[in-house]
Amino acid sequence: MPSGVELAYQYAAIDIGSGEEDLFENAYPWVYNIPFCNPTLEQWSAFLARSDDPLIFEQDETGHVKTVHRKVQYAISGAVQWEIFARDDFRCMYCGKRPPEVSLTIDHFWPLELGGPNQRNNYASSCRRCNKQKGSTDPQVYCEDNGLDYDGLSLYLYGNAPASFIAHLT
Repeated sequence: MPSGVELAYQYAAIDIGSGEEDLFENAYPWVYNIPFCNPTLEQWSAFLARSDDPLIFEQDETGHVKTVHRKVQYAISGAVQWEIFARDDFRCMYCGKRPPEVSLTIDHFWPLELGGPNQRNNYASSCRRCNKQKGSTDPQVYCEDNGLDYDGLSLYLYGNAPASFIAHLT
């Protein structure tokens, strides 16, 4: 059985031995204090609430634990997701990787938590890893911290420039 830290690495899509463990430990020191062998409802809720995963666990009045999707009101239909993937040439707009190397998701470029709109021009194709890494970070800060072309990406998403204008993807 994997250790709690190994489970946390799997959850965060971190390859053990890749050198990213230190980044994870610095960013999420609280993970190392969660007893994964038998976490309480509160511990799992805290872990999931601090991640970008939209699932949380709640206990109902009968004592049963249930899973709740906290972003249901912002769900993006499958048809719209495919339109965005096609628009973005089936690649992550942050790292440039494509399936089958990565699994694509839809990222809110400007996070909903920061007041970003739930509109197509705010959607970006993102691999799970980049989406999780970006989380609810301000996109300009995320791009600067990761050497990405914020201006080109912004212009592209808002329809003011072609994808070839995004320096980190060319």
